[in-house]
Amino acid sequence: MKSFKEQLEVDIGWTAVDLEARDDYTRSQETNVTNLVADLMRTEYGTDFAIINSGSFRLNQLVPAGPINLKVLQGMFPFPDTMCVLRMPGSVFKEVLEEAISLVPALDGRFPAISGLKFSYDPSKPKYDRIAPTDIDPAEHEILRMNEMYSVAVPSYIGKGGDGFSMFAKPEVETVVDPENSMWLIDVVKQFFKRTSKDYEVNPRRELARQKRLRLCNTDSEEPENVSSDGKWIMIHPAVDGRIHKIGE
Repeated sequence: MKSFKEQLEVDIGWTAVDLEARDDYTRSQETNVTNLVADLMRTEYGTDFAIINSGSFRLNQLVPAGPINLKVLQGMFPFPDTMCVLRMPGSVFKEVLEEAISLVPALDGRFPAISGLKFSYDPSKPKYDRIAPTDIDPAEHEILRMNEMYSVAVPSYIGKGGDGFSMFAKPEVETVVDPENSMWLIDVVKQFFKRTSKDYEVNPRRELARQKRLRLCNTDSEEPENVSSDGKWIMIHPAVDGRIHKIGE
């Protein structure tokens, strides 16, 4: 049996690009690795949106292109946290976004990674009034309607009010999946990488979801150039795609 240290050295996947996980970047702008994790959260539960605080990411390193081992993942998420799914009006979700960028330019852990939308904010404006409703662009909705209900996947830490996200406790916010019955965030990421193995036994019922997630990483599992040099992995290519725009830059 392998020791714990040896288990941490086992490869779990392969990235074709460097993964930006340094705090100076994750706490001030979107990065390819924070986008990846937000996408995995949203697609795990099929929610409208996902948001994760950058303080969830603790590695503070640039992960070079190549094999990824479990040690990297454990370093990225050293504090175990589950997820929860909440349902809330668009007005409350706008409050969530405002809180997430409220301390810019400080490198604060509430700065977000998001999935399912794009938005722009103006740091020159007063706190909690930096995002115009017209500057929120939901991917699968025409506009963000203040009275319409949306499902949102979040880490349990902020779902319980951590990092200033007290609006989740409002009576109009409903719990769809509670923290006690959800997956650990690190396990969601592990499962994704497991399914990039060339030896992974595909479950036909899950194949559409698997392919959708691979496409989110700009990966086509059928293309030979997307296979790692050792032939064991489908390589991921997560990207920065303009989800969070700071007005004035």
